[in-house]
Amino acid sequence: MSWTHSKIAVLDFEGEVSTGVVEFGVVVIKDSQIISTETEQCSPLGTLHPKSIEIHGLRQSDLLGLESFPKKQRFFAELRDSVDVFCAHHASVEENLLKDTWPYRPIRSEKQNLNWGPWVDTLRLYKKLYPDIGNYSLAHLVSTFGVGDNLEKNALRSCPPGRQKYHCALYDTLASALLLTRLAEEPKIADASLEWLIEASASGQKKSGLLTQETLFDR
Repeated sequence: MSWTHSKIAVLDFEGEVSTGVVEFGVVVIKDSQIISTETEQCSPLGTLHPKSIEIHGLRQSDLLGLESFPKKQRFFAELRDSVDVFCAHHASVEENLLKDTWPYRPIRSEKQNLNWGPWVDTLRLYKKLYPDIGNYSLAHLVSTFGVGDNLEKNALRSCPPGRQKYHCALYDTLASALLLTRLAEEPKIADASLEWLIEASASGQKKSGLLTQETLFDR
């Protein structure tokens, strides 16, 4: 069955291991269409690094009094149960931040996989499918493949005021989701299975160790 019939939750996190996730974005797609979006900011678990503030624009004072990311376990567990797979751009970042918070998914049945993965990774997919581009940042891919207008329309509709730009969680998630749904316009790729997408995304996702801030900025 074509991957386009799968229900996929695309994620993006702003944050780092020392502070936890301070903003998340979720876009659920099915049949190559966006069917829902969600975003929320979270209280950091530590002091935000000045470079992090410069990148994502969220200050410590902006996040005071909010729930911390670890309290969102039920939301992400139910989200994972409701979709076929998670997806992200440079998915090892999201995977490691998720696993650093909750190493395993809450057990709901004996047949359930305890891992949050496997993942679809739009960064790895575009590197595999278009090996000569050179730059695989979200901004460059959005520009190269002509999804910018669609991104802006969706951002105006879904993103909070002031968060309609790169390095804002839902904006980046929308960019990743639109890059994924765009692949449905390529006949040979549209016919591929979800298992093929996962396999094509696998390289580079099994690295272990703590994430550095430089890793997070290499998007």
